[in-house]
Formats: sequence, C-alpha cells, structure tokens
Amino acid sequence: MRGWALVAAVVVTAIVAGSAPAGTAGRTSGPATVLAAASLTEVLPRLEPSVRAAYGGSSQLAQQARQGFPFDVVLSASPLVTQALFAEGLVRKPVAFATNTLVLIVPRSNPARIATVADLGRRPRLKLVVAR
Repeated sequence: MRGWALVAAVVVTAIVAGSAPAGTAGRTSGPATVLAAASLTEVLPRLEPSVRAAYGGSSQLAQQARQGFPFDVVLSASPLVTQALFAEGLVRKPVAFATNTLVLIVPRSNPARIATVADLGRRPRLKLVVAR
C-alpha cells in the first residue's frame, strides 16, 4: 500500500504542477480537475485536498471527457478506456501509475474447499463477499 500511495502522490503532484491532457492544454487557473476512478474516492483527497474530483466508473469518466467536461487528468481503472481516449485524441499517451492484484480469501477451515478462482463457479451454494 505504501508503494501505491507514493506513486499516487507523485501523480497528484504532477497534476497540481500543471500536467494537462491534450483536450485541456492551457488551463492554468484554480485547482486541478480530475476525473478519477471510484476506487480513489478516499485516497485522492488525502493526497491532495485541493484537487477537484469527479469520481465514477471508467466508462462514465470517458463519457464525461467525450462530452467536453473540463479536466486536467483522468485516473482510470481501465487501460482499455484510457487507450480509447488516447486514440480519440482526448488525452496524452496513458501512463500506468498503479496496479491491482485480485486476492481470494477463504476461512481457515475452508469448508467449500476453494483452491482457485475457478472453484467459485463450481460451488452452487457458495456465499461470496466482494470488497474493495
């Protein structure tokens, strides 16, 4: 988590320093406006309280960018979305600033005998809790 926070802090610092995508070059006044993945809702304000952020799913963020919502940077959870925005000329070339890893946790006793993600589909009465 510390490594991710450091990378995110560098990204936010770059935002505040004036890094702007192709569609908004020239914006110079006020706090940076960020279209940010919903998973950054808690972390982004802690890293840079002055950033104005609109949070949502990656597809929603892309739609806002396409509709002309003014922004300085897009922090998306989907590389496909950012590549599409780049291909459309709406942003500069995307840069990965963080990655994520899926973690599967089972009770110590593992009553359903889950060993892989594929096992989740093979257990009809399995109780599944998804967290972020």
